[in-house]
Amino acid sequence: MDTKTFLTSLNSFSDEILKNTVDQYTTLLKKHVDDFFQAGKMSFTAKDKELVFCETADQLLSVSEKLNKQISRSKEEILSLAVSAPWTIFDEKYAELKAGMQQQAALPYDDLPEDSTVSKFKRSRYSRKQKRYLKQKTEQRREAKARKFSVLMFVEFFLNNALKKHIYEENKYFLNVFSKILNDLHSASENLKDEIVAARSSGQEEKYLKRLKTQGVSTCLIEYLNALDTVINTPETYKNSAVKRQQDFSELQAKTLSKNWQVAGSPLLPASEFSKSKCLKSDKKLNEKFSKSSKKWKIHLEGSCQDWQKDLQIGLLQISIAKEYLENLDKIENIINKSVGPVFKEVNRVVLSSREKFKGNGDPDFENLKKIIVTENRSLIRELRLTKLPALHDTLVQTAFDKTYLIFLESTKAAVADLNNEYVVFKKCDLQNLPPQSEIDEVPVKDLIEKEILTKAFVNQQLLSQNYKNKIQPVLRNVVNLDQIVEFNLEAALNLLKEKTDKENLHKAHKIAVEGLDRAETNIRDLQKNFIQIVETANNNFDDIVFELESDIQKLGDNEKILELKLRLARAQTKQKLIQTRHNIWLKIKNSVPRIIDKLKKIYTKIQLEYLRISKVTGLGPQDEISHEVISDFLVNTERKIKRMPYVYQRLFRLEPLEETRFFYGRKEQMQVLKEATERFKQGHSVSAVIIAEKGNGKTTLLQFAEKDYFRGLNTVKIDFDKSLTQTDHFIKMMADKFNLPTVKTSDQLAAEIRKNDVKMICVLENVHNLFLRVIDGFNIFEHLLLIMSQTRNQIFWVTTCGLYAWEYLDKVLKLSDYFNTIIQLPALNSDELHQIIINRHQVSGYGLNFEPTEKIKRSRAFKKLTDAEEQQHYLQNNLFENLQEISGGNIKSAILFWLSGINSFEDEKINLSAEIKLDTSLIYRLSSEELFSLAAFIQHEFLSEEQHSAVFNQSIVESRLIISRLVKKGYLGLSGDEYYVHPLLYRPVVKVLRNKNIL
Repeated sequence: MDTKTFLTSLNSFSDEILKNTVDQYTTLLKKHVDDFFQAGKMSFTAKDKELVFCETADQLLSVSEKLNKQISRSKEEILSLAVSAPWTIFDEKYAELKAGMQQQAALPYDDLPEDSTVSKFKRSRYSRKQKRYLKQKTEQRREAKARKFSVLMFVEFFLNNALKKHIYEENKYFLNVFSKILNDLHSASENLKDEIVAARSSGQEEKYLKRLKTQGVSTCLIEYLNALDTVINTPETYKNSAVKRQQDFSELQAKTLSKNWQVAGSPLLPASEFSKSKCLKSDKKLNEKFSKSSKKWKIHLEGSCQDWQKDLQIGLLQISIAKEYLENLDKIENIINKSVGPVFKEVNRVVLSSREKFKGNGDPDFENLKKIIVTENRSLIRELRLTKLPALHDTLVQTAFDKTYLIFLESTKAAVADLNNEYVVFKKCDLQNLPPQSEIDEVPVKDLIEKEILTKAFVNQQLLSQNYKNKIQPVLRNVVNLDQIVEFNLEAALNLLKEKTDKENLHKAHKIAVEGLDRAETNIRDLQKNFIQIVETANNNFDDIVFELESDIQKLGDNEKILELKLRLARAQTKQKLIQTRHNIWLKIKNSVPRIIDKLKKIYTKIQLEYLRISKVTGLGPQDEISHEVISDFLVNTERKIKRMPYVYQRLFRLEPLEETRFFYGRKEQMQVLKEATERFKQGHSVSAVIIAEKGNGKTTLLQFAEKDYFRGLNTVKIDFDKSLTQTDHFIKMMADKFNLPTVKTSDQLAAEIRKNDVKMICVLENVHNLFLRVIDGFNIFEHLLLIMSQTRNQIFWVTTCGLYAWEYLDKVLKLSDYFNTIIQLPALNSDELHQIIINRHQVSGYGLNFEPTEKIKRSRAFKKLTDAEEQQHYLQNNLFENLQEISGGNIKSAILFWLSGINSFEDEKINLSAEIKLDTSLIYRLSSEELFSLAAFIQHEFLSEEQHSAVFNQSIVESRLIISRLVKKGYLGLSGDEYYVHPLLYRPVVKVLRNKNIL
């Protein structure tokens, strides 16, 4: 066999196969590119004028439909190539090549390269005696003068496999080029559609309709056409690069074949290295590699095609919606111009014609004017009432533009129904790797639009339609009443003529008639103008609905958002299925177990009653017609009860700070913190403390016991800001007087004088929340106080008390917590603590207790089970204190007041007490917002005058007085001097409502 000729034939075969492969790929690519170009091109160039939606919509619809069909055809052909072995194109020629090959070849051993040495031979298993072994093998072969191997296997291994690998790589390049073409055309068509539909990039600073009619698209259209021009050149670009790769491969392959052919069968390249088993193994490995690659390409190309088709379908829908939207608005405009306008004009003409008869009469005489009035009154009224006004009314009714909007949405819904439901979209689109590592997911596009987007549009349309009807009804009523304006004025003029016939009355009657017709004509113009404004407003509102509809549909082009929407829809469907399943179970139980149904009905009734109670309390449910006087009566009755109580009981439950420790309970932890702070101060540390609590929750009591137990031996200055203080000089004077520094005029002087005194002392400041007013400059006094505290921290242990809600506000505004290293907050008391506090006081009175059950408690199962009177009383007592804790929120003062309000009578040294305190706090929810915010201000400041309330809310003193007077009348506020405060009994219910409403 002639070695040179054989290798030349193999190289020629390789070149031919590669050339055919490149030609086939190029032809296939060019065919699809041409198809895309033909389907995607438009009849205008957009280079000479600024095109708008109306000029491009029809063509874009046509182009989109063509592209959609072409994508479907191209997808099948390309996907078929992507999942089938691309090297099958040379199987037939390769079979012919193999037929002429010898199974065995005996080539001269002398053909070995001159530079072959033993060191280049492949390692054998005889590693220890490798050189001797290879030398022996070489000598044996030389004696045989030939080397034998399978030419068929050689060609299979070094030609067939190499060609397959190269074609496999070329297949990836080809598919990558095709996927980029799809991506580029996809982006170009989407950009053009987005610009034309104008839903994504534009904000709502101008109406959608205006943008749709005037949005220029020339720039984007040029970019789109340029993208087509670029894509059309892609096959040639691909061919050039493919030919270059082919040439590089051919050169390398020729060298590889020549080199391996020279040593085939020798120790340099034993026949075992390209045996049949190894050829099969290599081929199998390549097929497996291609199989994995083809799966990835199939996913990527399927995603590219369907993602584009999805966006094309969405684009077609958007363009159809926009086009029909414009057509509907043109219809509305035509109706106004050709139907409504002429009818208004005709009515106006009749009135103007009648008015001209009066004006054209110059200086009329009595009889003539009377005749004109009678005649016009009869004829004009008849014409208006019988023909013109009914015609105008019917025309306005028949316009029914709200139905036009509904028809438009129904048409959109029908267009959505024609969409394919399932589309594949990219979860991850990979354009970098070969093969791509893309991920896809299926999305129900039609379901998403119908159940998520259109549903919202229909809801908005219903609101719009209702609003349109509400506004158009007065217009219709005024149209019907136009004749009465004319009739009333003409009859008034006629009656004036009947009263007197002098010239003055004559001119006055003439003026009344003319002015009446003028007003009628003005009313007609105003009605027409009003109607047009109503329609324009409705159109603008519907413009917003369509814009939102288009924008929501546009979002489906964003795969991340569409996947989020799919997840939301899936959750909604799951919820619906759960509801349906529960409904089915309910039906099954209802139909099969009547006894269970009866039981469930009782449970349902109980739940419903509880729900009504909760909704009534929260103010979210239907409310009974109860006046706020109920609360006022409750307060008055409670005050009367307390005044009629025995003196001893009044004394025990007076609302003042405690003086006796036996009634002090539940504040051990807070007392210990204050004790430790005092000890640190005595040891020389800089300490400042604040005690925070709701009004009436024991701040002063805690301080009084601390003074007795912990502040002994220290000079103590105590200042109680029991009223609001708003002037800085008054504050400085009060502080200076307490520190016996009458000449001090400023806070700096006060701090300086205090520092001069080396004696350590404690300064107790109560109710520091009265040192601020919630206005712009209302924190000056507080800032002076904080300055004095900071400058005298080493000499004075500052102990202050502050209302809880004032502290929360001030801490946000002034960061008060930064100025105190000991913060003591008095928490709400639980039912056991309230029980201990109140029962301890009650027991001192010597009265017995008899808890009376309410009707509700009597019906409760837990109470019915108790037969022993003592157990019943214990149950009722626990129920009362749980009720007290809930209604008072753990506030000591409120709990005591509610306890006293529950006392029904004193008899036989025994107190009869209701086991449940009833106060309908749902009434608080019914207060107006200004009243609720006013109550919040009183809660924060605890005391406010009318002037201070006016300053806080930046309103007139009259407005503040009106609000305060209403709250006083309803019982929510009490008066102390010239300042108001929230009634102690209503303090906690008001706080709860304000908290629930996020006002406080």
